[in-house]
Amino acid sequence: MLVKCSNPSRMIKSKYCLLTLINVFFSSSVFAQMTLSPREIEFKDVSQSQKVFVTYDGKPVLPGEITKIVSGVHKSGNQVPETAAGSTHISDYSFMFDFKANDDGSITLTPKNGLLEIGTYDLFVHTIYGTVTGSIDANLRGSIPVRPLPPTKPPRFTYDIKLPDYASGQLISIDLGPDTENTYSWYIDGEVHSSGLGNTSFRARPATGTHEISFIARDSDGVVVSTWSDTVNVSE
Repeated sequence: MLVKCSNPSRMIKSKYCLLTLINVFFSSSVFAQMTLSPREIEFKDVSQSQKVFVTYDGKPVLPGEITKIVSGVHKSGNQVPETAAGSTHISDYSFMFDFKANDDGSITLTPKNGLLEIGTYDLFVHTIYGTVTGSIDANLRGSIPVRPLPPTKPPRFTYDIKLPDYASGQLISIDLGPDTENTYSWYIDGEVHSSGLGNTSFRARPATGTHEISFIARDSDGVVVSTWSDTVNVSE
């Protein structure tokens, strides 16, 4: 924006003109902001979709202005994989969602069948104007069971675990050993029981009947590295 100043030879008016230019520039930069609404997205059921709206300078950001959408988890300190370039690392969990940018400036987030896990994830929307962030809270306890999808590639390592029969109320306990680099999601009959980085232990007291116990392990890029499942009988 051009501001014309009169009598620039006068010191006082020159200073006034300079301040005016600074104020105009500052005002323009302050109000040209990116926003994401809502900033926090919650999923309580794997069958639901959510929408967020992205704006820049008060106007919708169109699909052609969005360069990339990513959901992931910040890792730091001892949680950083050995392959990370620095002291922090973003584990990409975008594989758990379908992202669709709409013409009204909204983005539709839809969980993929059998892939969404309990946890909190960062949402990054990269645009030609910059990046805006939000958070995704996946709290799926009590949701409709969805059987995990099988991996598309053979797992890197396998477990040969055979579960015995259990009596009603007896604790089922499984320990795989320490692993600080991969994320383990445990399931009972296809429903998420627990999920987390290094979550290699399973504890549960299923109801009477026959149940399938399983887990899927993924690395920091979301690639499946191991899977396991077995059927257990719980008698009265």
